[in-house]
Amino acid sequence: MGRISERDRRAVDELADALAVRPSPPVLGQLVEPLRQLLDADRVVAYAAKHTLDGYALDFAHWAGFRNAPATLTRRIAAGFARARAAWALFDPTRPERQQRNRVVALPPPRELGSVHARLRRLGVSGADVARAVERMQRLEARVLGEIELAGLNVCRVLVCDGPRLLAFVGAFRHDRFAAREQALLGRLVPSLRRRLAFERLHAFGDAGGGSLDGLLEALPAATFIVAADGTVEHANTAGLELLRRDRAAADELGKAVRGRPSPRFSVRRLAERGRSPYWVVREMAPPCDEAARLALAARGWKLTSREREVLVHVVRGAANKEIAARLACQGRTVEHHVTQLLMRSGTPSRSALIAAFWRLS
Repeated sequence: MGRISERDRRAVDELADALAVRPSPPVLGQLVEPLRQLLDADRVVAYAAKHTLDGYALDFAHWAGFRNAPATLTRRIAAGFARARAAWALFDPTRPERQQRNRVVALPPPRELGSVHARLRRLGVSGADVARAVERMQRLEARVLGEIELAGLNVCRVLVCDGPRLLAFVGAFRHDRFAAREQALLGRLVPSLRRRLAFERLHAFGDAGGGSLDGLLEALPAATFIVAADGTVEHANTAGLELLRRDRAAADELGKAVRGRPSPRFSVRRLAERGRSPYWVVREMAPPCDEAARLALAARGWKLTSREREVLVHVVRGAANKEIAARLACQGRTVEHHVTQLLMRSGTPSRSALIAAFWRLS
């Protein structure tokens, strides 16, 4: 990152101070125009998406420097999210890849992304997926970016995250490339943005949840969700997100269960209310197939070695690597290797997703 002047430093610190003051949220609406001026940008947009039972939906959007009215722009980007089913742009729209979280990135317009493959790989886009990611960005430019006045522009952006969860995309756009100065200025603002947006998220969710809720859900092996009355998935563990992405029929059945239709697959329990808005905890129940039968299916379908099969038994029962190593009389790094192989063979991104995939075998 480049060096910044004392004047720039004072300007960005003033914005950080504004983020630290806590009147009624949200604060991003008041931040986008000062940020546009600070970064010498033509336009600045800040937005976030949320999971719904039908895919993704726009949570909020704030605009600065655009010709069209904010309501028009918001409607157009919301329509783009309504069509999204997996990756959005170059990142997961609710849980970005680890390499992209809270990291300032400057990128050329979509038509020039083919020349920056190395930069895309540093963002967590694997070598095999780079071409598809570039193609997806070019489709996004044709279908959405032109409608919201962002086609053909360079971007300097950050995905502000609290843990794995995306709190907001904050991006500056202009015709000229962004220099190290602008990246340094935006980077200096990221910690304040993250603290403020995390506070706003907790404030908005109120008594129905808290900062530890994501961690508690993640400890559950089964797909688990907290769902609002309008179908918004306020919280979900990794197994739940994987289920929504891969199994459209399951998402439909989950929605029916929330609306009161009995389901043999999901248990539904009322959690709390914020005002008159109810929330439900929805948990996927284990299908009628015992552990031994699933183990045989996993061993055959995932082509497991005998040792990987032994490790899998302990993983799905909730044992940590240290416990597994003690039970199998081997070293911890050996167990880590086998768990990595299990993730690769099952095509799952995490331990909790592996457990969820195991219990869905039938």
